[in-house]
Amino acid sequence: MRKKYLYEYIFILLSLLVPVPGRFAYGIILIAALNLLVLAGTCFCRLVDILRLEDLKDALLVVFLISLSIIIKQWVTLLSPLASLTLGFQIYMPAVSAFFLGSLSRRKTDALLPELRSNMTQSAKFSGFMAFVFLFRDIFGYGTFTFPVRGGISEIVIFKDWALSFLGVLWASVPGALIMCSALALLMFFITRKIKITEKIYDDAQ
Repeated sequence: MRKKYLYEYIFILLSLLVPVPGRFAYGIILIAALNLLVLAGTCFCRLVDILRLEDLKDALLVVFLISLSIIIKQWVTLLSPLASLTLGFQIYMPAVSAFFLGSLSRRKTDALLPELRSNMTQSAKFSGFMAFVFLFRDIFGYGTFTFPVRGGISEIVIFKDWALSFLGVLWASVPGALIMCSALALLMFFITRKIKITEKIYDDAQ
């Protein structure tokens, strides 16, 4: 992973994970929105290329992602007003993240399927990070497992009164999310550095 992409991942981590309540149910909504936006954004960029509007691609893509985010917001409000109210402005952050995560404005191939596969692979990898963080905070922060249902969220109690403990309060809080995101960012930086060192040793050995 290039350093530039690493910075983009860190930005997405901070914008999507830190301000959002640490409930797995809300994570599912954001993950679904992110993958939908990456999928639709990739197809939209291909349409822009077909119409030969490359000079307007960035502007058109931003308008498209924001418009789709508004539709997603209204759909979430219709199905679960509580989730929509709780997420608030954060429901629009997947649009920003999709723009950077999939590198949608940067054309990589001439075919739609390889580009779609590349962008969705990146989105799936980051979705795994998001799911882990939200699930960890939900279980060890609140002692529950939550999932979205019509009208709100439903929870399964795993640890009774776990949220009253010191660690539970920490992981359920914004500082706890920041600590987790920082740890993940350091882990990604460490792995990236090790991969680069291994690649350099391999190239020198050739």
